[in-house]
Amino acid sequence: MIAAGNQAYRPESVSSPSTADAALSVGAVNKQNADEAYSNEGPRLGDGAIKPEVAAPGTNIVAARATNSGLPPVEEIYTTASGTSMATPHVAGAAALLLQQRPGLKAAELKSLLMSSSTGEGALYSVGSGRVDLARAIKQEVTATNSVNFGQQRWPHTGEPIRKTVTYRNAGANPVTLSLSSTESVFSVEPKEVTVPAGGTADVTVIADTRTGATGHLAGRLVATAGETRVITPMTVNKEGESYNVTISLIGRDGKPAPINSLMLLNTYTMATDFPHDEDGTVTLRRGKGKYIVDAVIEGDGDFTHIPYLSLDLDRDVTITLDARTAKLVRPTVRGVQGEMAMQDVGFYRYFESQFGRIAIGSGIQQSGLGGKVTPFYTTQVGPAVPKQDLETWVNVKIADPMKDFTYINSPYVYHLFWGTRGTYPTGFSPELKQREFAAVKQNYAAMTDGKYGYTWSFGSTAEVQRRFAVPLQMTLPFSRTEYYLADGRTWLQSFHQGTEPLSFPDVSNVEEHAPKTLVAGQATVRNWNRGVFGPSFAPEGSPLNYSSVRVGDTMWIHAPGYSDGTPGRIGYPMKSESSKVTLYRDGQLVSERDNLFDNRFDELPAQESVYRAEVTLELKPEFLPLSSKTHTVWTFKSATAEKAALPLMTASISPNLDSHNAAKANRLLLLPIQFQRNPGSVQSPVKNVSLEASFDSTTWHKVPVIPAGDTWYGLELNNTKAKFASLRVSATDRAGNKVEQTFTNAYRIT
Repeated sequence: MIAAGNQAYRPESVSSPSTADAALSVGAVNKQNADEAYSNEGPRLGDGAIKPEVAAPGTNIVAARATNSGLPPVEEIYTTASGTSMATPHVAGAAALLLQQRPGLKAAELKSLLMSSSTGEGALYSVGSGRVDLARAIKQEVTATNSVNFGQQRWPHTGEPIRKTVTYRNAGANPVTLSLSSTESVFSVEPKEVTVPAGGTADVTVIADTRTGATGHLAGRLVATAGETRVITPMTVNKEGESYNVTISLIGRDGKPAPINSLMLLNTYTMATDFPHDEDGTVTLRRGKGKYIVDAVIEGDGDFTHIPYLSLDLDRDVTITLDARTAKLVRPTVRGVQGEMAMQDVGFYRYFESQFGRIAIGSGIQQSGLGGKVTPFYTTQVGPAVPKQDLETWVNVKIADPMKDFTYINSPYVYHLFWGTRGTYPTGFSPELKQREFAAVKQNYAAMTDGKYGYTWSFGSTAEVQRRFAVPLQMTLPFSRTEYYLADGRTWLQSFHQGTEPLSFPDVSNVEEHAPKTLVAGQATVRNWNRGVFGPSFAPEGSPLNYSSVRVGDTMWIHAPGYSDGTPGRIGYPMKSESSKVTLYRDGQLVSERDNLFDNRFDELPAQESVYRAEVTLELKPEFLPLSSKTHTVWTFKSATAEKAALPLMTASISPNLDSHNAAKANRLLLLPIQFQRNPGSVQSPVKNVSLEASFDSTTWHKVPVIPAGDTWYGLELNNTKAKFASLRVSATDRAGNKVEQTFTNAYRIT
C-alpha cells in the first residue's frame, strides 16, 4: 500500500509509485469519511484505471513526534499531521491484522480483501472502492475482482456494449448467494444473482453501454450483497466525446520527411496541449471536436523553419502537411553595412477565447548572435486566415559589428530594426533597408569607476504591436557610438545597466526611460547615459516600476526609487546598496523608523489633516557606486484620510554637463540645470522657491546662486581645485506649501 499523494490540483494526478498495478493506492478521508481536497485524484493517467483504490483517515492524525521535529507538538511527545501519508499507515495496520488472522494470504489476495470489503462510499476517483472497513474485512469470506477498467471507448458509440468478467471467490465453508447491482446506469450486470460455492468461484458479466448518456471518465461500483456480506468492485470507462484524427506530417527543406521534435497542438478553449515526437515525420493524434492551433519548428541541416497553422477547426478527420520548402528566409539587411545579426526575434501572439477568458499564446524563435552567427531562419503561415485582431506578429533584429570573437562588445555601431503588424505571419522577410530610413542617435555611456561594463536594451513598438524583448549589447565604460533606429511608424524604449563582468547579467545598477521615444528618419540626436547627478525619481503612472507614494484610508506608503541618472524622464535602481532608512514624522512627532527602503507602509494614521515629514536615506557601496553614494531626501507635506490620494511629493533631477567619467573641471564654472519631477497622480502646484548649496567636503556648505527659466532652474558653481568630489543639496517649496530637501553626497567628480 502506497500513498496516492497530496497535490490534488486536477484529475489524473495520482502519484507514482502508487499507480503501479500491484500497488494498493491509498487516498485520504477525514474523520467523517468525507473526501479530502488535498488527496490526489484518479483515474490513472494513460489508461484510465482506478487509482486510488481505497482510502483511510488522513486528516489531523496524531502520531509520535521525533526529537527536534519541526512539526507542532501535541503533549510534547506527539504531533499532528494530515495527508495520504497519514492515511496509508491505517491501511498497513489493517493489512497486518488481517495477516495475523489469515497468515496464508498472498499479497494480491490481501489487496482484494481490503478493496472488496471497503465501505463503497465517496467519490470513486478520490477513494476507489471506499474507506477501508477492517471490521467487515475480518468477518468477510467473499472477495471479487479488484476493479474493472473498460478503457477508452471511441466516439460515435454505435457499436455493441462492452462486456467483461468479474470473478467472486468464497473462502468460507458455506455457499453464498449474492444479489448484484450497479450504482451507475452506464454499467449493468448479468445475472442479477449468483451463488458462489464454498471454497470456489463464480463469474458474472459486467456491461458498459456507452451508446447514451454523458461523455468523459465515467465510474461506478458493482455492489454484491448477501445478508451481512457486501462486496465492492469499482468500475470505470472513458467515454470519448465527439473526436477526430489529426495527422500531421513535416517535410524538410530537402524534400524528405523531417523528424518531429518541436510540434505543438493546442485546444484553444480547454488549453489542453500536446507535444508529440516522431522520428519518421508523421504523427496522428485523436482529439475532441474544437478549435486548435498547430505550431511546428522544423530543424534542418544548419537552419530552422517555423510554420504555424493558426486556425484549425477540427470537425472531421484532418491531414496537415507542413512543408519547409514553402517558407522563405528572414534576414533584413542595411545597404552598405557588413555587420551580423546580434539578435533575431521573430514570432507571433495568437489571441483566442478560452474557458479562462480571452488569452494569447506566443511562439517564434529568439536567437542571440553572441558566440557565433545566428542560424538561418525561415517562416511561413498555412491554413485559414486569422482575424486581424486575433494575431500580432513581429520581426525584431539588431545588426552590429560582431568584433573578432562574436561578443559584439564595443561594436562601433548598432542598427535597431523592428516591424510589428496584425493579421498575418510573414512568409520570409528580407528587405534591404536604406540609411535614410533610420534616425541616428549618438549614445554616450559614461563610467562611474574603471573596469565596469555597460549593457543596453532597446525595445521597438508600432501602433499595433509592442515588444519587450532584446539581447543586451555590451561595452566597456566609458564608451560612445552611433546607434541607428528604424524610425517612421515606430517608437523605441531604451534602458541601460551596469555590471562587473562581460557576458553576464548586470549586477550594479539600472536606468530606464519612462516612456518610448518617437524618432524621425534622417534626424540626428544625442543621448547621455549613466551621467550624474544620480538620485531618487518617480516612475510614471501605469509603469510596472511605479511603486506609488500614496495615502489609502489611514495607511500611507512612502516610496521613491533611489538611483536614476541625471537625465529627466528616467527611473533607476541600485543593485549594490549598503543600507537604507525610511522615517515618518507627524506634526513633529516620530511615527516610525524603518531600516529598509521597501518597508515603507505606515498604518493607523489619524484621519484628520496633519503635517507629515518623511525622510528617506540610501547609502551605497562606494567601490561600485561612488557617485551619490549617499542620498538623503526629506519631504514635508499635508495629508488626511482619503479613499486614495497620491502624496504631493517631488524630486530634483540635476543634469550638469559632466565628462565621460562623470567629472567636471576644477576652477571652472559649472552650470547645474535642475528640474522637478512630481509623484504620479498627485495634485501639482508650481514650484516657487528653490535654493541650492554645494560642499567639497560634505561637511561645510555654501550657497549657490540659482535663477529660473521656464520649468528649469539653473545653478552656477565654481569647482574647488583641491576637492575630488562635489556634494549638492537642493531645497524647493511649491505654492501649496509642499517642500523637498535632497542631499547628494559625492554628486560628481572634480578633475
